[in-house]
Amino acid sequence: MDIKYIMQKSRYKFVHDNKALLYDVTKLSMYKKELSLFIKELYIYNVSLKNLAKETPRPVIKDELLNLAIICNENERLANWIKVHRLLPYKNLSSISGKPQKFFERWSNYLMAYFIIIHNNYSHIYSFMNIKAIEPFTRDKKLTDTNPEEKDTSSDTFAGLVLKVKANGCYILTSWGTFAFIKNNGDTSMGELCSGQISKERDYFKVTAGIFIAVLVLTLITSFYLYNLKGRTVVIQGKLSMTIETNKWDKVITSTALNPTSYELNKGIKTFNRSLDSVLSSLLEAAVSQNYIDEKNTTVIYISGGTADYPNIEKTKQYIKDNKLSVTINFNGINLSSEEEKN
Repeated sequence: MDIKYIMQKSRYKFVHDNKALLYDVTKLSMYKKELSLFIKELYIYNVSLKNLAKETPRPVIKDELLNLAIICNENERLANWIKVHRLLPYKNLSSISGKPQKFFERWSNYLMAYFIIIHNNYSHIYSFMNIKAIEPFTRDKKLTDTNPEEKDTSSDTFAGLVLKVKANGCYILTSWGTFAFIKNNGDTSMGELCSGQISKERDYFKVTAGIFIAVLVLTLITSFYLYNLKGRTVVIQGKLSMTIETNKWDKVITSTALNPTSYELNKGIKTFNRSLDSVLSSLLEAAVSQNYIDEKNTTVIYISGGTADYPNIEKTKQYIKDNKLSVTINFNGINLSSEEEKN
């Protein structure tokens, strides 16, 4: 930490009093002009009112951010760096203050907003914020005690200068340097005083993203359900003994071995999401190589399904024919193997 920083970090402080009494309506046009320029500057420095109103620093942190903004303004090198890069020099500020970089990343919006007000000499905005100079090595207990944020953090009603009006509320800057979004309290415009309860502006991007995710999840669940909806059952009886379940697209979703011999065979073949024809031909090919199917051992393949739901198993039938296997395929009482032989 820079030794000078110890002396500089508490030179100024936000103090609360009734700014409505001090507000000069004759200067409304000046407030509007400065606020308009200020909001444009925020945009240039990539600071949004939404982010400013999202989280409020505690009074002690806010006071330190104010003093840091003044330090940056007084230091020509830091001020020029901020103006050129439109960012805060996190490493330099960490070195000066001894605070971690995450501190400045978290409160960068507030620090940048204070810097813009001070550096551009927005005198009317600055005078509206009740900033008091504190004498070195003193503790003004009266000033500290008059800050309502320190006395009652449960209060959710704020008053301040209107920065921007929206359909469901408005952004304000309070006299103690807090940016907030409050519910509409009548017709207001930029530069006027407005009071109301703190409200969180709805993040429509998050709402849209939430809807998209919900639809995506629902689609995935529906697709998963439809994909795994049972289409037909295939039972293989013989030395090779298995049951196979497919979906309505004749893609295999489960295959279960019914004896130890078939278990070892099934374990070595990928069946999930493959066509029934491909799985049957692969199983038969593996069974032949392991001598599970021969002329002495007849194997019967029973395939369920409606009469119009004829299975596409041409590859399997051709393999049986080419290898003269003792395999019978029965589809709803129709011997497909016999039909193949007749043809």
